[in-house]
Amino acid sequence: MATMYSRQQDRCTVCESSRITNPRLCKDCQRWDLAEHVFTCGNQPDISLDKFSSEKQQTLIIAEGEAFADRIEDLEYISVEEYAGRQMCLVCRQVYHGILRKNLPFNDNIDIRIRPFRPFAVRIPIFDRDPREVQKNSYEIECVLPVVLEHRQKGLLGATSQKTNSAYSTFAIELKLSYNESGRVLLDVSPWDRSFFNLDSINQWLSDCQQTHGYDCNETVAPIDLPAAFRVIDTYDRCVTIPPTDHYDFITLSYVWASACSGKDTQLKLENLDQLSRPGSLSSQEIPHLIDDAIVLCARLGQRYLWVDRLCIVQEDAISKHAQIQAMDAIYHLALFSIIALTNGKDSIGLPGSPNRPRSAADLHHEWHFGREGRAFCAFPSLGLVEDSEWNTRGWTFQERLLSGRHLFVSSQQILMCCGKLSLNGNVPLTSEEISLGVDQGSRQDLERGVRQIRFYRKYRVIVDDYSRKRLSFGSDILNAFTGITQIVGFILETDFIFGLPERFFLESLLWGPVGALKRRDDTPHIPSWSWAAWNVEVDYRPVQTFDATGQNVGNLVAFYIVDKDHSLRRVTSCYHWFWESFDEPPSERPPGPRLTMRQWKEAMAIAWSNRPGSLEVWEQCPHNPSETLQHLEILANVKQSARNSPGSLVFNTTKASLLLKEPPSGGTHRIPWKNAGTSREFLSICDKLSNPTGMTMWMDKNWREQNISLEDTHEFIVLGAGVQKYANVDVWPYGSTDCPWGLYVMLVERHGLVCRRVAIGAVVANAWALVDPQWETIILA
Repeated sequence: MATMYSRQQDRCTVCESSRITNPRLCKDCQRWDLAEHVFTCGNQPDISLDKFSSEKQQTLIIAEGEAFADRIEDLEYISVEEYAGRQMCLVCRQVYHGILRKNLPFNDNIDIRIRPFRPFAVRIPIFDRDPREVQKNSYEIECVLPVVLEHRQKGLLGATSQKTNSAYSTFAIELKLSYNESGRVLLDVSPWDRSFFNLDSINQWLSDCQQTHGYDCNETVAPIDLPAAFRVIDTYDRCVTIPPTDHYDFITLSYVWASACSGKDTQLKLENLDQLSRPGSLSSQEIPHLIDDAIVLCARLGQRYLWVDRLCIVQEDAISKHAQIQAMDAIYHLALFSIIALTNGKDSIGLPGSPNRPRSAADLHHEWHFGREGRAFCAFPSLGLVEDSEWNTRGWTFQERLLSGRHLFVSSQQILMCCGKLSLNGNVPLTSEEISLGVDQGSRQDLERGVRQIRFYRKYRVIVDDYSRKRLSFGSDILNAFTGITQIVGFILETDFIFGLPERFFLESLLWGPVGALKRRDDTPHIPSWSWAAWNVEVDYRPVQTFDATGQNVGNLVAFYIVDKDHSLRRVTSCYHWFWESFDEPPSERPPGPRLTMRQWKEAMAIAWSNRPGSLEVWEQCPHNPSETLQHLEILANVKQSARNSPGSLVFNTTKASLLLKEPPSGGTHRIPWKNAGTSREFLSICDKLSNPTGMTMWMDKNWREQNISLEDTHEFIVLGAGVQKYANVDVWPYGSTDCPWGLYVMLVERHGLVCRRVAIGAVVANAWALVDPQWETIILA
């Protein structure tokens, strides 16, 4: 295969001065006549890159108005007037007009002189292609020409004083060079129009991704199907339709609804369904610019079908709308790619750079990176535009981003093409070979790999942490906008979800903490307090310092039951662990008696902490251990009956104790930051009735705590499960013995009659629980 920057084997005729002069170029620009020489030959007598970089870096950055020192004054400059007289030269004419477009301050006191560098191509042509593949006028090379300007004060005598009173700046001229079929004769030089993004690059990226990226981009992670009566926009016939076959590609549009609400807000309804299904109907309707631009873009890309929620879901059909919402995982995951509008609520600008909407001059960037190999790179912070956009703050679009396998981000300045393998800046045209090699690859983030990144429970915690930071117009959508994620993640992790929490990892998922003040969502009374979805707060799944509540770091001590919508009681199908030992079935479903469980328990303890001989004794003496759990599995009939009045409640037997909350100990050598630097977050010590510390709470907002939790009264704590410290050391955990890493995860609850509600999470040392007089009780946690 041909390499990107290879040279032909014949001699460089420019270097050897044996070329015939091109009459359309001046003497200084004759070297531009041979494309291979001007872009890849290393013998060009030109300005050294070191002149532009005091740190001698491999990459040079030139930005408009940037000043230079480093002997830049020693270069030879040409006056603007001389360039004005070189209008017959293809290159000089464009340099002169490029200077005029900059609106420089020409006046009688300042003499402006020019020194062009050499052109840098945004894509280096392959010069050793098979001649049979070369087509007429196939060499059109977009490039960037760095130019240095000397601003010299007039009327000063002497070369030294003139140099001393000169100022220097740079700018870049973007050009398109047209060569003949062999790249050996320069035929034309014109301004490179970047008002529209390059459609060929998009199609090339898509084609290469489909052919070479394999599972990372092309295979679904779950057996999913599109919903019944799935409608799309036919971009060729400009109408809403149900595709005639089961095998077709379609594109999705992801956007902020507010960005598509200018003028008449056309939506698909029962009353206009027939009308919008007729060919050409969308041409006669006043639809948002954003959607119209997406239709045109897809058609120009050769993609017939586009899915847009407001025009493909019958908004008044509650049953159909619910089915579509429940199928968001399939819609976005099966789409060929998603067009993502980063235009921050400005529908008037639609999709800038798309075929019908040129970018404004103000939005075009004017900063480039220049490499020593003759390549120019866009200097825009590509992924930063995504992360900082209004689109990225929304809850619904978070799901759409995660579920999509490929993304075409469109901002007012640029496009960015991302998939599971790489990120590409769409401001420059790319060949298939460059895409395969990852040229212009950005700092790929896990989120661009979508749901394929999810292999373990830890990723679920990261997803919830991120999702909780997004905004929803209606708080009641908190679980609806998360449904697509739970359906695919549920398949990957082999679990169902209950109010946003995976059943298989139920204990771990209960152990979330708030970043700010806890505040119940007013419009979600049906969501129980133990779910993060019930609260309008950012979530942190690392609530207790030194404890890591994932996988083999937890021990199940509670058999949870859930009250379903039909008011029946069923067991939560959690995966039962005792730290390093995994149980295939819940303890209550094993043969009766503690013998088998105790053996497995002791084996697990021996493997886990063989260097801590007191560990087994700690658990044998703890009043809440696996053996005791087996003796307290039955839920009393009267409690079951009471619980059926609270759908969504958890019902379980556990131990509880009344404890105090105090300010944490001060001084000493422990390294736990009790107050989170720069915030109002803090921990509290969990103490027995004599104020002896036994554990600690999660992070809490100080102002919220002062208003809701008294440090004078006792509080009710219930056990959720067992935990182990990552660091069993008094320096980081000033409670209990340094030889005892074991703890109990506890929940601070408040009573409302027979029903409890979640307040906070904490942990206490296992060998202290026996000292606080714990009692077994059946809990209804709503």
